[in-house]
This record gives sequence, structure tokens and C-alpha cells, in this order.
Amino acid sequence: MVRQSGVFFVSGEFAFTDRFPSWKQGGSPERRAAGSADFARELDELGFDAIFIADFLGLNRSQVANRSARHFEPLTAASHLAAMTSRIGLVITISTQFTEPYNTARQLNSLDWLSQGRIGWNVVTSFNGERNYGYDAGFTRWGFEDVEMCLRTWLLGYRVAVQPDVTVAHYFREARDNYEVDDAAVTYNFLRMVYLHFSPTRIQQVREAVRGNPHVAVAQDRLADSDVFDRRAALLARRAHDDAWFFDEVNGSPAAVL
Repeated sequence: MVRQSGVFFVSGEFAFTDRFPSWKQGGSPERRAAGSADFARELDELGFDAIFIADFLGLNRSQVANRSARHFEPLTAASHLAAMTSRIGLVITISTQFTEPYNTARQLNSLDWLSQGRIGWNVVTSFNGERNYGYDAGFTRWGFEDVEMCLRTWLLGYRVAVQPDVTVAHYFREARDNYEVDDAAVTYNFLRMVYLHFSPTRIQQVREAVRGNPHVAVAQDRLADSDVFDRRAALLARRAHDDAWFFDEVNGSPAAVL
């Protein structure tokens, strides 16, 4: 049989019938555990690459009203599935906001060895990431919020470490048929990052570079009504480096980075 490469997403909390069929889960925890193991074995035999187990430390109220609120903790679930399968990867969600980083690393490393290298880690901030890790609450749902956090980290005198041996995989779709991305909001987020951290000269350079973007005018108006300038003043008072230092440090021109 020719192996068909693919990635199948399984959620430990949400009953997405197009991803992990609810009839496979059953009603009781025992039936859900058995159904999960059976389904994982099916995917393993079919040649799927990985199972993704999503999680957040909370309850989905709409599901509490309609079905059991209990769901399996991802590390425990992955240990169970690893023992029931032989090849398929197991990507689990763990937040170091609620678990000590050393313990998280030890757990993942142990399970990776026991599963013969089949464990992946979905690194997230969990819900309310802006509270957990200092994400700027003025950003919209998606777009440049992670870039801004890294830039801010450097400018405040800290460092962002990269582990070159880690492989990060994303499953991309050709069409946005399962979620929405607001291009105007992404433009706003980008300009908010620029106004928060760049010098007036560099801000003007960026404005010139993006003036063909049809969403810039709306984003500028939105910025004018936001807290971006108060936030900028607070960050300027705390930071250890300016944006010129940052671009020298990364050894690239603003145009290349942007």
C-alpha cells in the first residue's frame, strides 16, 4: 500500500464532528478512552502522520450544557495513545503558564523516549495569553502579536532564544474556509507594533512602504483613537535598547525585516 501523507487533528475538548467523530468518543470517559484508542490505531494503520490534541485550562460552557464537561489531560491521553499505536506522531498542548517549565520539559522528554520519538509539543499561551504572557491587549485577534512580543522582549533588555534542532510544523490550507482573517485588523496590528517601538524616522519609512495598502487609512484612524501613544511612552521609559540597536543586532535593514 502506498502511504498517503497527511495530518489529522484530534481535539481533547471540542467535539468537532469533522475531525474526531463524536460517535467515536461515546458518552462515558471509559467509552471515550476506548474509542480514542481504536481511532488512533485506525489512523496509525492508514499512514497518517500525527494526531493533534488541543487543550485549554477551562470549560467550554456550551458543551457543559450539552455533554460531559470532562476531557482527558493531553499528556495522560498521549501516554495512553502511545501505548496503543506504533508509528503515528502525537502532538499535545501544554502551557508552561500553569506547569513549571522544568517539569514540562521532563514530561515531554520522558514520553518522547518511551514513544520512540513520536511526541510533539504545541507551544501556546492558552486562553487569555495577553494576561499570561504580557501580550498587548490593544492588538486584535491575529497578526503580528507574536512579532511584537519578541521585539518588545529584545528592546526591554531580554533575549529570545531559538532552539535550532526543533522542528515546527503547520498544516496550511489553500483557502480560508475554516476561519476568518481580517486584513484590516492585521494592518492595524502591524502599524500598532511599528508605532509602539520604532523611531519617528523609521515610522515614516514604514508608512511610505505600506502606503499602497488599502487598509492603512482606517488603521491610522483606529490608532489615533487607541492607547498606542500612552503605551509607547510607558515602554520607552522601560526599555534598554532602541530600534536602531535591534536592527543592528539582527544584522538586517528595516526593509529586509519588514
